[in-house]
Amino acid sequence: MYLPNLTTNSTIALYAYIPFWPFRYMLKTAVIGAGVMGQNHLRVLKEISGLVALCEVDEGAAIGVSKRLGISCECVVDRLLRAHDFDAVVVATPTSTHKEIALSCIRDGRNVLVEKPLAASGAEALEICKAAENAGVVLAVGHIERHNPVVAAVKKLLDEKALGDLISLSSRRVGPFPWRVKDVGAIIDLAVHDIDIARYLAGSEIKRVYAAGGSKLGKREDSSIITLLFGNGVTACVEVNWLTPVKIRRLGLTCMLKYADIDYTAQTVNITSSTVMDLDPANLSHIPIESDSRNISLKKQEPLKNELLDFIGAIEEKRAPLVGGRDGAAAVFAADAALKSMQTGESVTL
Repeated sequence: MYLPNLTTNSTIALYAYIPFWPFRYMLKTAVIGAGVMGQNHLRVLKEISGLVALCEVDEGAAIGVSKRLGISCECVVDRLLRAHDFDAVVVATPTSTHKEIALSCIRDGRNVLVEKPLAASGAEALEICKAAENAGVVLAVGHIERHNPVVAAVKKLLDEKALGDLISLSSRRVGPFPWRVKDVGAIIDLAVHDIDIARYLAGSEIKRVYAAGGSKLGKREDSSIITLLFGNGVTACVEVNWLTPVKIRRLGLTCMLKYADIDYTAQTVNITSSTVMDLDPANLSHIPIESDSRNISLKKQEPLKNELLDFIGAIEEKRAPLVGGRDGAAAVFAADAALKSMQTGESVTL
């Protein structure tokens, strides 16, 4: 991947590597679930793979989507597995069903990508991981932000020490209530994204979690602020809610040399550094600071396509996916801890 020299350019286009496809052969795929995410998976897989079939419990929806795409449809997972030949399947169903469906697919020898979160609890997520490892199949988790080019860019800058040592991360993932989500709260639905990104960029495991929040619209939490403490001393603050009337997806990284501000939606990164000039102790109302701000504008990519290309590539190349089962489980365990912390008012050690 080409990365700019941040000391010489003010606005630079960054082109992230996009895997080439088709691969050695057109991998046969299927999708379970035809909701919002399921239909997006179907759209992309129709383009980059040999999409074979859809499984959806709503027979009317299944027939409509399958006719539009020219693929077979089933309403029962067992029937999908018995009647169709495919190499990989995407599970895009409600979180509460992930464990049962993923285990059925894994035991049948299929490679599986499970939409985030991997499961409704850390214990269930770990069970899925162990089953995939025992079966020798690829298990990927749909933490889509890991496949956003801005994350790849910042990860490389951190690895190369271009920003200095990472001190802390602060993320905001807020917006209106998503009425499609009915079985989990904002922590499991939203915060797992940023928990995973924080863990990935910190390069360390989470050791302690503290969370506070509440519920305004229903029984489950619809707002939370979560503090994560990592084993290497990095801290992260994750803010999520379904109450803000505008959708915001941002991440800030405080580092020893520079500050990085990421906009996931716009796929931009702003790098800022500053120097305090000679200070007049008799005039503290004016502190002279010289700032330098550089923008990295990335070539727009669809993170979902990157995610599915990585999944197919992992199967073809017999390698681990960018976000594996253990990564997905770590995010769910941290979300479990955040929920427990909200209930007890105490920090939770992992």
